[in-house]
Amino acid sequence: MAHKRRESKSSYGSRAADARDRIDEALRRMQRSRGKRTRRAGGRSTMSAGRIVAVVAVVLLTVVLAVALPFVVWLRLSIALYADYGVNQWLAITCGVGAATIVIMVYVRYLAVKLGVGRLVTLSRSRAAVVLVGAFTIWSLLFISAANVKSDEVRTTYRETHPLLRMSLAVLVVFDRGAVVTDMRRQAADYQRMGLPVNERSLHLRQADGYVHAVDLRTLRRSGVRNFFVASYFRAIGLTTIRHVGTADHLHVSLPMPGG
Repeated sequence: MAHKRRESKSSYGSRAADARDRIDEALRRMQRSRGKRTRRAGGRSTMSAGRIVAVVAVVLLTVVLAVALPFVVWLRLSIALYADYGVNQWLAITCGVGAATIVIMVYVRYLAVKLGVGRLVTLSRSRAAVVLVGAFTIWSLLFISAANVKSDEVRTTYRETHPLLRMSLAVLVVFDRGAVVTDMRRQAADYQRMGLPVNERSLHLRQADGYVHAVDLRTLRRSGVRNFFVASYFRAIGLTTIRHVGTADHLHVSLPMPGG
């Protein structure tokens, strides 16, 4: 009987040890599994952060391009019709206004459909876009802020500058409030006063059409990146840009004469 009791105790102890071993092994497996899930979650978190940054960058770039597109279409078409095809400046501007209006109408229609109010906003009812583009065009032809010119003397020559250059400057100051025009119209006496030879071919002089075809913009105390984007903007819409370091470092922007 005593021998049977010892065997029973031994068997019970063995089963208890086996049970402990199984529990320990299960705990180790749970810990390993938890560690793998944590590492995977950490990897997913890192990827998600990277994706968020990428998405935000893409969205911001898309918004900037979408906002700039009507202006670029307006100016690029107007300048191309005038400088490359010899179209009358006012007819060229009218065509550019029409193209920009169509772009804005398409934007409005697209957003209306996305918001579920497409039936209320049709292209034929988007007359506000025409008013908006027309009003901006008139403003750009008539006014430039005193904060965006070097002096009142320069500002008085604004309306003597070609309308397409005025429109280009107006769009620039919308996106770059710190832009400063340092020179527009010049006369022969101005070159003599600066100690420079008179350049009869200068587009700063009044041209045959009665307008000045060149302006200068300040580049000093402005970052290289900003100056690069300003020059790129003017080139993108069809104007000529040259970095001059004559009397002072500046960006020379000019509108080619038709057929020139």
